[in-house]
Amino acid sequence: MRCAPQRAAADPPTYLDTEAELHDYCFVVAGCVGVMLTRLHASRSPAKDPEIDVELLQLAPKVGEALQLTNILLDWPRDVRRGRCYVPAEWLAEYQLAPRELVDPSRVGARAAARRLEALARAALGEVPEYLERIPSRHWRYRMFCMWPALWALASLNEAHRDTAFPYGETRPRLARADVKRIATRAMIGGHTRFGVRRLFAELS
Repeated sequence: MRCAPQRAAADPPTYLDTEAELHDYCFVVAGCVGVMLTRLHASRSPAKDPEIDVELLQLAPKVGEALQLTNILLDWPRDVRRGRCYVPAEWLAEYQLAPRELVDPSRVGARAAARRLEALARAALGEVPEYLERIPSRHWRYRMFCMWPALWALASLNEAHRDTAFPYGETRPRLARADVKRIATRAMIGGHTRFGVRRLFAELS
């Protein structure tokens, strides 16, 4: 691992050295929040089978990581221009990129790195249904609280994937307000069963 002066010497500085550090970072800023919320939910509405609460705690970090990886990718154009780089240094070395070149359309390695980060985010989001299925449908508020952001994240990844200017453009890809409402409504209608959850995620994946 590089020391702080070496990190700061990059232009812009790279905050993470390896993919393992990327996962650690996601846990620190988001995964642990998922654990906290899961514990709070269990304290108010414990599962009839204690093993379910254990399984929820095991899955909770991945839910937070999924959302954080999505944010890192979508914020890429803005972060790099503001001097922040969360792409691991080992990836940059592999694609022969300087951090500032992550927004250079002439560097094909930048798009390859973006697709790689997208794949990590999608893999993590693919595990969210496992978490949701362990939340009883009667707890629909908490269920929607967890489901909506994950579905919006998947739809946002699709939007970014279709955007030919991403990740080089200056703005973050955003869902239209109508799409946000449509996804939320569909989740409220069809997201109360295991089949419904799987179908919603499959359609956006």
